[in-house]
Amino acid sequence: MRVAGQWVGLGFGDNSDEIRSIKRFLRRKFTYANHLNDTTLFDEQLVGVVTDMQSRYQTQGKIGQHTPGIINVETKYAMGYLTRPTTPRPVVFTVEGHLSSMWQGPAAETARILEQQGVCRWQPVGYDNVSLPFKNQTGILELKRLLADRELLPPGIPWGLACFSQGAIVASEVMIREVLSRQGSLHWRAKDWKGTLAFGNPYREKDVVADWVVDPPRPGTEGISPTRIRNTPSQWKEVARRGDLYTEVQADSAATEHKRAIYLAVMNRWSGHPDSLLTQLMEIVQRPIPEMLAVIHAVTNGVMFLGNMQSHGGYDLNPCVTFMGRQLRS
Repeated sequence: MRVAGQWVGLGFGDNSDEIRSIKRFLRRKFTYANHLNDTTLFDEQLVGVVTDMQSRYQTQGKIGQHTPGIINVETKYAMGYLTRPTTPRPVVFTVEGHLSSMWQGPAAETARILEQQGVCRWQPVGYDNVSLPFKNQTGILELKRLLADRELLPPGIPWGLACFSQGAIVASEVMIREVLSRQGSLHWRAKDWKGTLAFGNPYREKDVVADWVVDPPRPGTEGISPTRIRNTPSQWKEVARRGDLYTEVQADSAATEHKRAIYLAVMNRWSGHPDSLLTQLMEIVQRPIPEMLAVIHAVTNGVMFLGNMQSHGGYDLNPCVTFMGRQLRS
């Protein structure tokens, strides 16, 4: 069964020999499945039995991520139709963006597909992504806590990271300062890190973009954050599109300085940086005409962008799933 073009598991309307086999398995195991017919069609009766079974397993804490009424690989493990692997599967952590749910977005959807394919376990990261100014520290602390959990992610087990927008800020901070840095508290995790997918990342390094993006940002552009990744590792893929203000600002321009001043204000950093709002206001006083023109350009771009967020989304997830799956299997 596919939802929005993506495979989610066996579901209503599907027809295959495996469905007949699953019905026979359920009839043998559960009395409440005795009425299932011996056909290859995933019908309403099977939807009802599967939903009931999943609800019981969820109450008992014996089933992971699933969709009620749909048989994915996690449901097959829980019901005993497949043997759950003794070696823990790789883990993909996801950090979604501002005003999103940790269960929805390009990062979550990529991990969901991989989990349904049996490639990994998916671990969403919850944090305060509704406040303004941003409270990124809540996400940073939660991602660090999860990465440090040896039961969730035993040492030696491969892991990956997918992140979007504000979530990419959170993930980039943790990766730069705690995982990739030799002085970081989580540097011991670096050897098992297999890959990162960063969607709409304000920390994008200049001219770095995944090779599969069909409408990449213009040459000479970078993320809007004055803090950016340096020497981006080969297993870190920036999924950025042309026209996305978060990931495509021209390096070293007056308008970019003002855009970054607005960005830093959202980060609750009003001073102490060459691009902070206080610094930019001082420059306006000193050079009123050119600086005001740059401000007008920055604000106009920002307003136009907020009115059309199409480029900050709409990603083709198929190559993203392929990349992360390949990395985790390597």
